[in-house]
Amino acid sequence: MILNSIHSDRTGERRWHVAVPAFLAAAGWGLSGWFQTPWLVLAALSLASLGMYSAFAPFWSLPNSFLSGAAAAGGIALINSVGNLGGFAAPNMISYVKAATESFRGGLMAMSLILFLGGALVLCVRHDRAWEKVEPKGG
Repeated sequence: MILNSIHSDRTGERRWHVAVPAFLAAAGWGLSGWFQTPWLVLAALSLASLGMYSAFAPFWSLPNSFLSGAAAAGGIALINSVGNLGGFAAPNMISYVKAATESFRGGLMAMSLILFLGGALVLCVRHDRAWEKVEPKGG
């Protein structure tokens, strides 16, 4: 997580530093649904956790890179609101899928798909480094 954030700051690149960890997290959630061996499930869940936490810092710097003032505050508030809804909806989604299928696999696959789509959406965001107020650090 720290290395990803440091590299993102040094290069000034944000999108790929969010998307790649999101794709890793998606792979981790997906694999955790397919593995049967406890240590493989633990490794897959660790990969999912690594990916999700590594994407946080570069993700939160994205709105300020192309929004300013009240628009930046509104963008951050919108992100926070959607995140809170996701924190409510995801456990409920997993429990409904588990009740319907008698397995956690479907819910874990849905989590994987949502993270993959999130990473793909970040790559669709137009980002110009010239809009940023702070130049990337060299060295």
